[in-house]
Amino acid sequence: MNPAVLFLLGGVALAVVLSVVVWLFSRPKNRVEDPNHLRHTLRALRMESRDRPRPTHGEGGVRILGHEDHGSGSDDGRRDG
Repeated sequence: MNPAVLFLLGGVALAVVLSVVVWLFSRPKNRVEDPNHLRHTLRALRMESRDRPRPTHGEGGVRILGHEDHGSGSDDGRRDG
């Protein structure tokens, strides 16, 4: 059999085995008793995000972060940049 095909099949097999191992270690250990737990968590996050102010966007969708302090620079009076 062609060595390239064997290498490809070995890589696929290794990827499957390692993904199963990662899944086994990363899955939740205990079941959630409340079936609506995820829904309540998402609702709480959505309500929390409504309270935060939305970012201001300028023309072209560029996000405006705020005003710079134009007096800042290096020690010898020159501006960085």
